[in-house]
Amino acid sequence: MSEQVQENEKLVESLIAENTEMKAKLKDMGTSPRLLSKGNVSKACSSCGSVKGLEEMRAQYIKSVSKIKSKYKRFS
Repeated sequence: MSEQVQENEKLVESLIAENTEMKAKLKDMGTSPRLLSKGNVSKACSSCGSVKGLEEMRAQYIKSVSKIKSKYKRFS
């Protein structure tokens, strides 16, 4: 079980790093993460080709964090 906890901690750290990177990209684009979380992606930056990729990354991030939370709840 200790290996599982360590693996989850590494995954959390990598997701946090990925989230920080995405926030930096959004800041460079001049888009607020709050706007994206409310579904205003098309209004915020409709001409950006990378917005779809960022949306996919964000969705994967949220899905992964949810899985990790549920695993931690089971082991607690």
